[in-house]
Formats: sequence, C-alpha cells, structure tokens
Amino acid sequence: MAESGEPVFTIPISANNIYGFCFWAGRTEGKKSKQEIGAKTIEKYIHGLKSWHLLHGAKYPDWVEPTVKILLRSSAKADALVPLKEKKGAVHLKNLVFLVKALVMSNPKGKAVLDLALVAFWGMARLGELTSPFPHGDLDPRTSVFKDNVNWEKAGDKTLAVLTLQDAKTCKPGETQKIKLQPLTNLLCPLFRDRMEAVHLTKDIVIKAPSAVWQQGGFQNLTGHSFCVGGASLRTAMGFRAKEICKIGRWVLNCYELYIRPYSQQEVEESIDLLAKLDLLWNLANTLEAGIPQEASGSGQGK
Repeated sequence: MAESGEPVFTIPISANNIYGFCFWAGRTEGKKSKQEIGAKTIEKYIHGLKSWHLLHGAKYPDWVEPTVKILLRSSAKADALVPLKEKKGAVHLKNLVFLVKALVMSNPKGKAVLDLALVAFWGMARLGELTSPFPHGDLDPRTSVFKDNVNWEKAGDKTLAVLTLQDAKTCKPGETQKIKLQPLTNLLCPLFRDRMEAVHLTKDIVIKAPSAVWQQGGFQNLTGHSFCVGGASLRTAMGFRAKEICKIGRWVLNCYELYIRPYSQQEVEESIDLLAKLDLLWNLANTLEAGIPQEASGSGQGK
C-alpha cells in the first residue's frame, strides 16, 4: 500500500492508526473515494481489531472510543445520502429449469455444480457452506462436506438425505447444523445417488458456471446467494409458515425476512403450474422407461 500512496495500518494498532483508518475507509459528504466502506462495516472491522488485541494480550487504545463514535456518525450521515444497492435477486423455478437444461449433459464438473445448486436452492444453504475453499489438495474435515456427512433417513414412505454442515455461518462453535432434503418427482430433485465422480467445488467455480448460464438466458441480478434467497422466497410464496422457513434455513428470529423477495400472484401461479408440469413429465418419462402402457393395450393382460 505504501508504494501506491495509500496509508499503511499495522497491529498492535495505535490511536492515530484508528483515526486514520476511519478517515480513509469512511464516506465523506460531497467527496468520493474508491473504497467508501459503510459505517456499519467499519464498526465491525474495529470490533475485529479489538478481538485481535484481546486474543494476543495487546493493549487496545480504549480512549479513542468517543472520537471514533463521532467519526462513524459522520460517515453514517454520508452513507444515508447514497442510493441503496439493489437487492440480490432470487432464483425462480424457471431459472432452475434453464440451468438443468444447460448443465445436465455437461462434463462431471458441470453436473456437480448443478447438483450443488439444487441442494443450495431446496436446502436454502449458502454456497460457502457447501463448497471447498481450495480447488486442489486435501480437504479440511472441519470445514468441508464429505460423503460421510450425508446420511439417509426414512420419513414415512419417503427417504430423506441429511447433510451435516461442519462450518455453517450461523453455527455456534463446536456445533454442527443439518440440512434435510426431500425427494421430488421431477428433474429439479436435489437427491442423487448415482454420480460417483469426486469433484472439489470451490465457491468461485460454482458461481461461474450458473453465471454463464444466466447470461445466456438473459436473467439479471442473479448471484451465488440467489439460490438461498430463491429457496426461501419460493416457500414464502407457497404459504410456508415463518417458523418452518427458519427451521429449514437454520435461522433464528426474523432474520429470514432479509432473504425474501416477494412473488406476484402471476409468479405464484406460474410456479405452481411449472411444478405440476415437471411432475407430470417426470412421471410420464418413468412410465415409458418402465414399458408400462398409459392405456389398455388390448393384450388381454390385467394389471
């Protein structure tokens, strides 16, 4: 940073460094800078600095707090004048169908990305919880999802897949979280037992493939996070109770509302109709594959 003329901040941090960081990172009314970090984010950074000093037994200059509060208030005032960023879009069923058509016949990596995308949508999971931080090398069992983390359990006449997440974002230290996936009778089913190829998927890889497909289909404002948002938004549109959505998404209180993108009545009807058509086509394909005629064939054989 020194070579580029930007300030250098070191730890243990001094009072002047903290002031300098607030001035450098925060917004100033009437001026623009290339970083322009929001006041709330700066506050989180400072909290992280305090934690570092506490962990390493270093002295944090507490006397800066009154001045920092004033600086953050000034930055927050400038933040309020900036237009809000557009919320990340939600993946709809039609987007998933388009993704399936694009990737279902692709290479093993593409198929693995598709499988993971379906799991993220129906499991309302963040991509970072399901992907590897590195594309190569040994995986860390404390942060990755392995085959051993997938179990099957009976629920009535259905068999559910249960994924155990070791490093979920909302997970408390030492605890794990589970995602339960139900089978669907259509091509958007998130359960698959027959794909044995091992492909390490990083978050970047998983985001790249769908992004290219979205661009081909002309779909706007869809990101990696849109799968989680899409799963939550669809369930809300279909009348799921808030308690059920929070349980599936492993959320507490009403923070799930941040993920909801409202459906119009037309979008609700289109989604219901699309699911029904997908189920019908899937059942028809299975029937034809099994060689069972749809109507009496006149062979004289009874059922």
